[in-house]
Amino acid sequence: MTKALTLAFALCLGLMVSASNAAASDKIRVLVMDNLPGVSLDFPPEFNVKGLFGIGEKEPDGQGGVRMLLSANSCPGGGVRINTDGVVINVNRYKLTGVIEIKKNRKGLFRIINELGLEDYTRAVVGEEMGANWPLEALKAQAVLARTYAMYSEQNRCATHDYDLCATVKSQMFGGDAVEKEGPALAAKETEGEILTYDGAPIDAVYHSTCGGMTEDAYDVWGRKYPYLVSRECRYCADSPYSKWKRRIKISVLDDSLRRAGYTIEGLRAIQVLERSRSMRIKTLRIIGESGSVVMKGTDFRKAVGYSAIPSTAFEAHRDGDSFVFIGRGSGHGVGMCQYGARGMALAGKNYREILEYYYPGATLTKLPEGPK
Repeated sequence: MTKALTLAFALCLGLMVSASNAAASDKIRVLVMDNLPGVSLDFPPEFNVKGLFGIGEKEPDGQGGVRMLLSANSCPGGGVRINTDGVVINVNRYKLTGVIEIKKNRKGLFRIINELGLEDYTRAVVGEEMGANWPLEALKAQAVLARTYAMYSEQNRCATHDYDLCATVKSQMFGGDAVEKEGPALAAKETEGEILTYDGAPIDAVYHSTCGGMTEDAYDVWGRKYPYLVSRECRYCADSPYSKWKRRIKISVLDDSLRRAGYTIEGLRAIQVLERSRSMRIKTLRIIGESGSVVMKGTDFRKAVGYSAIPSTAFEAHRDGDSFVFIGRGSGHGVGMCQYGARGMALAGKNYREILEYYYPGATLTKLPEGPK
């Protein structure tokens, strides 16, 4: 049966309780891609593309469907809004359903926004943020957090943004909801409509890969206090590949990274730790070079050098010839749930309620009035 196309042009833990003021829209808007010079759309044979004539160049995709290519001169009206009606549309490398918005940003480049149901979004995020074969109770904890983070982001969205979240680590990993993985799908279904709240509102449900033995207090990372985001000991993430790590980085690479980040230190000689948090992550350090020195936050140093190069701020550093050797533990900012810790807790027999209660003390597992889909 041919699906109809809907097209509109744009102008440019513990006790389970019912939430009374935590409800939000059941639709989440995800910024999938931005600043694109062109867009490739692949429509399957069952999708009617007649309403898209004049929007871009069309050609057969070799599989009975239609490929549409949008270039700088496409979408003269400013954008297009496509209701997929459940059909999977390939947009560049993403497989999307729901509503797909293609518009121009202020630079005149393409921006892709996917509007979809909260539960569809939750299922997709769990499949990206955790291994599909991880213990179900860990996946269920992740599902609650993914849903909570989405609601928190929607309710606290910047007024200038036309989306709630990004599809990257800036928010939560999202690759489209078209590919369903059994474990994440079951986790989302069994926790449908459940979120974490504090004083009746969705919490800022941040999490990270590996804490390396102790999570971090939010205040020590972002300078903001949250009663439910405090440092907690964690003995369950020892089997993470980031439980302990070692990196060797050439001084020339470090110099270049710091220079690009705006720090004019040449000829790096030493890295001196000035202050550590309770979890032994670096709060401030001094970079000493041939041209002087500069004091900076540990988080700023990690950002400048690269998050993959320096997995966390819980490290020691020493010079070795033309390089610095970093020896550390953990991956990510360290705040909230440790994902590998949740995996370890689940393997030890803990359920998702116990996992969430441990990593977010004082937060309440809450059931939305109607489970959004």
